[in-house]
Amino acid sequence: MPKYPILKQFDALEAADFAAWPVWIPCRPGDSNQPWYAQTDANTYRPWMDDLPISRDMRSFLAQSSLTLADGTVFEGFASCPAGGADFNISTVRPQLFTNMGRRFGFWFGNSSPSTFTKHDFYSAMGKTELQIFPIVNAVSPEISAVDITIGIPGFVHFDTTPPPGFVVET
Repeated sequence: MPKYPILKQFDALEAADFAAWPVWIPCRPGDSNQPWYAQTDANTYRPWMDDLPISRDMRSFLAQSSLTLADGTVFEGFASCPAGGADFNISTVRPQLFTNMGRRFGFWFGNSSPSTFTKHDFYSAMGKTELQIFPIVNAVSPEISAVDITIGIPGFVHFDTTPPPGFVVET
């Protein structure tokens, strides 16, 4: 019987997963010849079991990162390294922060504005003010990734298609 890797949905990834394996790769389309492929979908990831740092040649992956708040406090999290040479910005890197209590928060909201509840929930979980939190610097160690995935997080960000289209930052 073949040995199957740990398979996890994107939304189920936790801080402990990145502590155990600092890089996770999407199962699709790369694992199409593997026996576990039928058990996966576009949101299924598995640990990267090869050497680190992960190469620039990898199509896309999630990497453990450190998120440093404006007040200097550091939290663990992860960030995406997008495929296809996409620009590195908040919409492609999509940083995620794990609180000390294990909760996970993201800062990219696509075409929708974050709800007041979402922002309030984040500030409550952090126990800090917006000035203590933003801007955040998200950085992936060069020991984990040969790709520099360092970006600034100015707040909760979404894209507004209203002319002129562009990123909107809320705090």
